[in-house]
Amino acid sequence: MGYFSSDVTKDKLVILYFLRATGLALTSDQCMRIVSDRNWMNYFSFQNAVNELLERGLLKMQETPVGHCLEITADGLQAVDDFSSRLPQSFRNDVDEYLKIHRLKIRSIATHYATFDRQANGQYI
Repeated sequence: MGYFSSDVTKDKLVILYFLRATGLALTSDQCMRIVSDRNWMNYFSFQNAVNELLERGLLKMQETPVGHCLEITADGLQAVDDFSSRLPQSFRNDVDEYLKIHRLKIRSIATHYATFDRQANGQYI
């Protein structure tokens, strides 16, 4: 992807584009697992990009029943609208195709949670 002044810029836009496309708030682990499994970036690049996006207010951490989730802000949505054309069409197609196949699974993972209470006898319910 030679469109970017740095890999960090590309990585930030990849994360923003993906989160906008999913339409869901995902935990950092959920998002990182997907982007690394798809070889869009590695763990360290992901962490660096997320930290910068949080610092700049393009992402925020939202408390949800499944934990702290990454959520794209209005400024993040504007950045995607302004700059997504800099992402190669092949990448955008890859995201769209991935989500066609996995959207329901991602939604299920992002929205299902369970709580367990330990009983006096050591069992959980």
